[in-house]
Amino acid sequence: MDVSGNTQDRLMKNWKEYLFKKFSDSGIFQVDLVDNEDEFIETYSIKRKDSHSNTEIIFEIFKSDNYTELFNITFYNPDSPIHNEENKLDIHGFDGQGSTFNDESIEHHDDWLNIPLIHGWTEKTTFYKDSPVKTELIWIQNGKTVEIPLKQNYLDNLGCLFFPFVPIVIWWTHLKLKMNKDEVKIDQRIIKPMIGHEGQA
Repeated sequence: MDVSGNTQDRLMKNWKEYLFKKFSDSGIFQVDLVDNEDEFIETYSIKRKDSHSNTEIIFEIFKSDNYTELFNITFYNPDSPIHNEENKLDIHGFDGQGSTFNDESIEHHDDWLNIPLIHGWTEKTTFYKDSPVKTELIWIQNGKTVEIPLKQNYLDNLGCLFFPFVPIVIWWTHLKLKMNKDEVKIDQRIIKPMIGHEGQA
């Protein structure tokens, strides 16, 4: 099983061949065509066959140009609800960036798929006085730990006119959390990888 990022067979012609090679281990993965009615995009769902992981990868390929253009690759897990919400808002996919089938794109998307497959991720929500203040995603990408702000609830009510004050609001919120640690709670939802490190099932 080669899901670690070393897709070596460069005889592959397109993303559809890449998909079925990457998830070729039928003892572990279930690959289903979930939407063939769309005129432009073919959508596949990749899941574990057992209960090791509840993560689902959605792989969307443009049908035109012989499947050489990707629309999007997203991943979901029921224990990561804010991340799921963000994915559903992403209706434009990759916007054509890095989606053409070539060695550079293969390397990039191997690394992207390593998040749900090899590393997993953490959805971290900070509460202040039992109210959610912010949610961040923490995962490994390009060999580095990355923290991505998903929701910053303290900015929700700020309109465009208050945009110049955003740095002050962020600074004040950070200070408030630091000064009132007894009122702060952290909920960390750790999403385990689909196969674990070094391709272990």
